[in-house]
Amino acid sequence: DVAAKTGTYYRKVDGEASPTDIESTLQLIHMLFTSDVKSMLVPEELEAVLRMQEEAIRNRSRDPVSIYNQTIRHLVYGKSFQSQPLRVKDVRKMKPAKACEHFNASFGDPSEFTMVLVGAFDERRVRPMIEKYLGSIQPS
Repeated sequence: DVAAKTGTYYRKVDGEASPTDIESTLQLIHMLFTSDVKSMLVPEELEAVLRMQEEAIRNRSRDPVSIYNQTIRHLVYGKSFQSQPLRVKDVRKMKPAKACEHFNASFGDPSEFTMVLVGAFDERRVRPMIEKYLGSIQPS
């Protein structure tokens, strides 16, 4: 399980794996830093994702917890653009190619990240994998 995340003030990759799955996890991290996500855009799949996002936004307005959280965000942050929830009309304004370019730029240089492994694993077994999968990544 590996996920790339960005926020206003951070970029990070996190994940978790059993000791037997560490190599697969390192392979996924390698792919995250070396793949061009823009080249993976498929118009039909993108359309399906946009429709799902629109439906999720519509459903959010029916969820009392979401409405409560939105109210708290509004009270704390006011009308700040960054604290506003995504609206259905905003979905079609998104520019997927530009988002992919941003992702590629954000996750193109692994030297800007600090890697921390925590858990029950044999360091002698894992070190060569780290060198192979993370040490071989070239900044884009």
